[in-house]
Amino acid sequence: MASFRDVLRYYRRYYVTSVLSIAGSSLFEVLELVAPYAIGQILNVLSGQPMDRIWQGMMVFLSEVTGQGITREFQLAVLMGVMFVFGVLRAPAQPWIGDWFHWDVALRSRRDQTQRAIAKF
Repeated sequence: MASFRDVLRYYRRYYVTSVLSIAGSSLFEVLELVAPYAIGQILNVLSGQPMDRIWQGMMVFLSEVTGQGITREFQLAVLMGVMFVFGVLRAPAQPWIGDWFHWDVALRSRRDQTQRAIAKF
């Protein structure tokens, strides 16, 4: 029976790919939190509450870049734009990075073990 160390040795060749795949999946999970956070900031704008400092700084920066005043409509447009951009950029890439590389590592290691078993005969 194979020990846990033996199983880890199967994946040694794919260590970098595995770490990058896990890191990429983790990053996408964090990016999924942008939409609910932005919705909270939209509710702050609509209810007249102050936005968080990070968003306030971004609004000031974008206001200076675009030459627009920081109005309620400007804040809502920026927040909706951020939600749209993160949704559009994340949606097609997440399944590719998450699923593809996870399966790639598992299938390649299985192929390697099959080739080793066949070579013994």
